[in-house]
Order: sequence, then structure tokens, then C-alpha cells
Amino acid sequence: MMNDEWGARLFFWVGKISFFCFATIQTVKHRLFGRYFAELCAPKKQSNNFINQFIMSNSSQATPTTPIKKKKKKPATNWKQIIIVGTMALAGISMVAPGIFSWIGNLMSSNNNYPPPTSEVATTTPPATETTAPTATTEAMPEPVFTKEGELYFQSAAGGKAITKIDIEKAETDQERMQGLMFRKTMDEDKGMLFVMDNNEQQSFWMRNTYIPLDILFVDENNFITTIHENTKTLNDNSLPSNGPAKYVVEVNGGYAKKHGIKVGDKISWQ
Repeated sequence: MMNDEWGARLFFWVGKISFFCFATIQTVKHRLFGRYFAELCAPKKQSNNFINQFIMSNSSQATPTTPIKKKKKKPATNWKQIIIVGTMALAGISMVAPGIFSWIGNLMSSNNNYPPPTSEVATTTPPATETTAPTATTEAMPEPVFTKEGELYFQSAAGGKAITKIDIEKAETDQERMQGLMFRKTMDEDKGMLFVMDNNEQQSFWMRNTYIPLDILFVDENNFITTIHENTKTLNDNSLPSNGPAKYVVEVNGGYAKKHGIKVGDKISWQ
């Protein structure tokens, strides 16, 4: 950047000096021409010229002389014309050269920014599929261990009679809710997970990285079951939404709700 800046300044001053010289020469030239013209137009000069021409014509008629052959003189070098042309050329170069040098500098810098060539084998990777992604993640992720954090009861809508009970692991934080029952290969029949959501609103779950089929039960803020998705498909990203707002979600082994007669409208409680 510093070299380009000094080069631009140099060409600017060269152009300025060249233009000044050109203007000075033109001014002097016109002044000399004006002086010659004034002398030519003066009356005294006109009379002298007329007398000289008259004498020369009479003398040539009175005494004829033989013409004298003169050697042809080489044309004198017109330094004034050379200086004017050179000055104009320098002025033109000083106006055009900074842009040319700047363009060349930008072109060279852009060529230096190109990444080095790499082999096609090193950059090409096979596309991943939905079936292979969970397997790769499973190898790097150990299977979580169930931790009992409470007991949950399913109660019949008719009279509130207890239907069945399971041990639960709670998911109350964002990280715990995101993890859920993913990467677990087995779970006992009398175990499950209770998700405690932040708000009573429309909820939606999926079965990504989940290897066991589940029954997913959505529960509203009054602890009533509003939606049941039975035997959900494993390793699947399809959305499984709730029918209406839900504050809690219970996940148990697939087929558990049908086996114990749990249905929409039943209630849950836990401790």
C-alpha cells in the first residue's frame, strides 16, 4: 500500500510539472508570435520592407547575375516541438500510469489469495444417510443409565382409581429434555421418563436417536392426558405433536398404555 501511494504521488507531481512547462512554452510561443506580428504591422517596418523590395527588384534588372547554387542545409532540430511533444506525453503517462499500476497490484494480490490446489480424494466425502448417522453417534455416545427420581401413578378418569405405577426419571432442564431417552437400547417395563416443560403450550416430540419404541403421553397443566402416540417408530424425525397445550410429557415402553388400559382423559400424579 505504501509503494502504491508514493507512486501515485510521484506521477501526480510529474504530471503537474509537465503541464506547467507545457503552458509556459505555449505562452512564450504566443508572445513571440505576437511581437513578430506587431513589428510586421508597424508603418515604419512596412516602408522599409517596401524600399528594400524595390531596390532589390531594380538591382536585379540592372545587373543580372548568375544564380549561385547554395548547398542544402540540413533541417535544424526543432527542439521546441520535441519539448512540447515530450511534455504532453509525460502528462498523459502521469494521468494513466497510477490506474494501470493500481490495477496490476490488485490483480497480483487477488492471485495470491487463491487457495492451493487440493486433491479430489482429500476433499470428497461420501454423503451421510439417516440410517448411518445414529450408528456413528452411538459408538461415540455411551448408553445412559436409568436413575430413579420418583414414582408416577396413572389414575382412571372414572373415580380417580389408580391404574398402575412406574418409576420415573425426570427431565426438567433444557439439556435433560433434549437428551430424553435417546441412545438407550433397553428400558424395564415399569420405568419411564417424565418431562416437565416450562410452559403449558403446544408440544411436539420426535424419535431421533431413540432405539426403543415408546408410548408418548401428553398431559395438560391439570394433569389430564390429552394425547397418546402409541408404539412410535424408532430412529425417526417425524413430528409427534400434542392435541392442544401440554405442560407434561410421559414416555413409557411401547404398548404400555394399551396393555394397562390407559386412555385420553385419565390423570397422572407423581412424587
